[in-house]
Amino acid sequence: MWVKICGVRTIEAARQAEASGADAIGINLHPPSPRYVAPKMARKIQESVAIPTYIVVVDRPIHELRTLMAEIQPYGIQFHGGRSEAEALETGWPFIKAYRAHPECLEELHQESEAPVLLDAFHPTLHGGTGKRVDSDLAREACRLRRVILAGGLTPENVAQILRQIPAWGVDVASGVEDPSGTQDMSRIQAFCQAAKQAGVPDSK
Repeated sequence: MWVKICGVRTIEAARQAEASGADAIGINLHPPSPRYVAPKMARKIQESVAIPTYIVVVDRPIHELRTLMAEIQPYGIQFHGGRSEAEALETGWPFIKAYRAHPECLEELHQESEAPVLLDAFHPTLHGGTGKRVDSDLAREACRLRRVILAGGLTPENVAQILRQIPAWGVDVASGVEDPSGTQDMSRIQAFCQAAKQAGVPDSK
């Protein structure tokens, strides 16, 4: 089971994710988000761990992405917004394409590709981090079509049960490992990674 801790804002949280067995971390570079991290800090976080770091962006122009990739030097990019998988592939960088779970997104997942996709709860204006669950039937159908990284409403308390119902390839969590103030909780990061890894779903790296 592939596990990514997203919305990482501190070196402490990044190192906790790595120590807990996470396979990757995500750093949010979308300025309107409360989880936004400035590029200089993102570089420091990226350099503090050996596991892959993905920068999370929403519809950034290619010239801005080139600057961010050069400045931060992450492993890859997590694309939210209107950029298609084909367009993401053309950039030449390792990437994860994020979809907001909606019946229409299933049409896009019918393309032949080995690349995993991230499926997050649908929200008309937000691009992720809502803490809402993805519809189980839609998620199962998506898993039939592609390797799915499931996001949205996952917590240390529910991730194992959800993975018994939905055959996801991986999981991604942000709000589920935060305390009520929105700060990432080190014990919840550890508990989430442990619960996901032990959920009985084969590791498909």
